[in-house]
Amino acid sequence: FSVSMWYKLDGTSAANVNLLQAGTIGGSTGRTILILSPESRYYTYLTGDNAKITTANAVDRTQWQNITFAYDRDSGKAWFYVNGVVDNAGGIPLSGTALDVADMIVGRHRNVEGPCNGLIDEIRIYDKAVTAQEAKAIYDTTRAVLENDAPPAEPTGPVTLNVDVTDPQRI
Repeated sequence: FSVSMWYKLDGTSAANVNLLQAGTIGGSTGRTILILSPESRYYTYLTGDNAKITTANAVDRTQWQNITFAYDRDSGKAWFYVNGVVDNAGGIPLSGTALDVADMIVGRHRNVEGPCNGLIDEIRIYDKAVTAQEAKAIYDTTRAVLENDAPPAEPTGPVTLNVDVTDPQRI
């Protein structure tokens, strides 16, 4: 699978910024798919333990950023693409049920208060690990959309994302 999104923080977000998590709010299971560290590097906790992969380079939290995370479950390999360019890749072995959670939480952790303060736009979910060329094309296409559209509206409350996982062609 792969996920891609644009975001821009407003400067008041917590040190660790949870951008995307699989799970349910207040639930007992979940996996952090994408988080931004206090050092402004991305990382993931797909296994739910300390086996993680991080990006090599820090990003500017106050500017619009595109992050694409790709994971190939068969090979156990993950890639981070920042603004359309591969930043880091590595292996993350998964247990059999590590990703068998269908709900996605955008902009916060399932058990931690303090949501991501800022804007998130152009979220895309793919049913495969995108290649470097595809990540660059996603960046170029969505960048053009952001440059030609008005900035996204501020949400007035929680945003729910419903994904139909029974038909992978629709993801």
